Amino acid sequence: MRITIGERDGVPRLRWQLTGAMADYSPPIEADLVAVSDTVLAMPGLGPVSAPWLPLVFGTLPDGTPYVCFGMRAAPKIA
Repeated sequence: MRITIGERDGVPRLRWQLTGAMADYSPPIEADLVAVSDTVLAMPGLGPVSAPWLPLVFGTLPDGTPYVCFGMRAAPKIA
């Protein structure tokens, strides 16, 4: 899975895309995000992601690696 967090027209935006052997099972999901705090954004549930709101929690590992936790997955930040 590839999670891309960017900005469109000043609004935080998420693109969630399956990769590898799973890439053809679902088109990418895109959604605007809502800031909840300095370290949390929220995505409204849609499509196969049916919770009312899903948090994206940003943090830093003890070794200094930044990450985002989303959908029970933690992914390192790749610039």
